[in-house]
Amino acid sequence: MNGSQLRLIAGRTISQVGDGIYEIAMLWVITHLLGAPWSVAAVIVVGNLVSTVLVPAGGHVADRRIGGRRNIAALADLGAFVLFAVAAIAWPHLGRGAAYLALLVVTGLTSVSVSFLFPAIGALFASLLEDGNRQQANSLYQTSTSAASLGGLLLGGALIAVLPFQAILWLDAASFALGCLLTLSVRPPRPGDREEAHADQEHVAWRAMLRARPVRLLVGANAALNGALIVVMSLLPFLVVHVLHQGAVVLGTTQAVFSAGLIVGGAGSRWLKGSRLVQFAVGFAVMALAVCTVGVWPDVWATEVALFAAAVAASVLSVSLMTLSQEVVAQDQYGKFLAASSVVTTVAQPTLAALAGAFAALVGVPLVLVLGALLTALGGGAVVRGLSREAAGPREVADGA
Repeated sequence: MNGSQLRLIAGRTISQVGDGIYEIAMLWVITHLLGAPWSVAAVIVVGNLVSTVLVPAGGHVADRRIGGRRNIAALADLGAFVLFAVAAIAWPHLGRGAAYLALLVVTGLTSVSVSFLFPAIGALFASLLEDGNRQQANSLYQTSTSAASLGGLLLGGALIAVLPFQAILWLDAASFALGCLLTLSVRPPRPGDREEAHADQEHVAWRAMLRARPVRLLVGANAALNGALIVVMSLLPFLVVHVLHQGAVVLGTTQAVFSAGLIVGGAGSRWLKGSRLVQFAVGFAVMALAVCTVGVWPDVWATEVALFAAAVAASVLSVSLMTLSQEVVAQDQYGKFLAASSVVTTVAQPTLAALAGAFAALVGVPLVLVLGALLTALGGGAVVRGLSREAAGPREVADGA
């Protein structure tokens, strides 16, 4: 791996740690500002709504300015730095109501920044890779960001107990500043004439991308993967407390085991060989089997082992999906692909979580997990079959040629 790839991964890792620290600290502060059950939900809704509406524009801009993806990402980081610095300066002077409104504004504006950052940085990273090192680089990216996310949450929980929230705001601002500097240090490849020509036809590119069957299948695979995870994670607390009859220690341990599985799967995926389709088939099969095991075997140790296996499989699937999408989707459409995947996932996750909760209230958590495992297997199988039919010439289809 070259220096540009490593610096970009380092920038995203640092930023992820800062986001994790801020996320847990913000949730803690919000619960104490108003004391209203809806206060946290409102912040989450604002963030998701803004990102869902704006991320397609971020994908459009990333593909419209292929040579400027680095600068777009750096500007998004810089904007977030300014936002958190201003919030940190103003925080000591705000009352409870004003502080809550300030956090709503910060959440909304941060989502604006991320809506442009996410497709730009993802497309920039994809453009830095070559076929020989994609799996290795994506594995390191997945492992680093998963570990950073877990580390940030743990660190945030510790820091909010000893530091004022103003200091947390400064820490997150600093993480965005470092991310900006590291992104600017990346040397992006020069776009070819064909990519520049396609960038001038953005409306055609959107239609061509959305019509391409491999792209639709990859977006569907991403939705199936994240949908399966959100069903499990949304039902996990109820499962531990009311089905396994365990307490907070086991719940925390179970969450830690799942996070460890994500890190192990990301790290181990760099050594995987063979067809991406085989990796997809095995990954979805292991996930489905693991989730089914959690549903049919109400035992603490069985649950821990099964969730670890599911997390490893999910992380391997994520790396394989990332690698395959970089191979299949044309570079001048990759920002839009990331945006489309983000929108579908953002809409699907809360919908599936709500449906899972509603059905669990009627038929019980174990049966919902078994049904979720069946749907995961069916969805994964459909994706594998569809991609295998397109294997002969996926790039030409994705290019809209």
